[in-house]
Parts: sequence; C-alpha cells; structure tokens
Amino acid sequence: MTKTNKNGIEFARKYLGIIAENVRALRGQMSQDIFASKVGVSRLTVSRIENRKNFHIVSLFKIAEHYHMHPGDLCMPRFKGQEDMLREMIRDEMGRQKSNKA
Repeated sequence: MTKTNKNGIEFARKYLGIIAENVRALRGQMSQDIFASKVGVSRLTVSRIENRKNFHIVSLFKIAEHYHMHPGDLCMPRFKGQEDMLREMIRDEMGRQKSNKA
C-alpha cells in the first residue's frame, strides 16, 4: 500500500468516527435493534456504523431521512472535539497533498 493510500484510509477512518458519534447521539438510550427498525436498516448496519466499519451509503440516507436531516449533517462535527479533529484532518491532508506535488 502506498503512503498516499494509507493516509487516505486514515482520513476515512477519522471521518467514520464523526459519523459514528453522530449516529450514537441520535440513537441515545435506544437499543441498536429498536433504532435500526425505526430508521429502516439492520442492527448489524447500526453496529458497523458505530464501530467505524464499512457500510452502504444508503444507510446514512435512511437514517437522515428518518430524522428529517440532510445526510451530510451526519458527517459534520457536532462537538468541539470533533471540530478540532476535522480541522486537524484537513490540515494534515492538505500538507500531504502539497508534499506529494513537490
């Protein structure tokens, strides 16, 4: 795996962390089973999202639709720590792109 691919995977994993936290926040005290049936996905899908694993993007759309949100809202930082993490991710990625061009 090239360094660029490895960096891209790290970036994606951090972003999946933001999505996972946002979905957990929406789920609140509901079990994964109840949440999954309410939003129209499987419990396994909820688990995969919350554990930063691969999932179908359609699942994100279903969750967003249930809560009358734009799917992109689930990808945006909601907490101060997430905002800082996203800024750091973007700064790191821009630095990598500049060094790759040089």
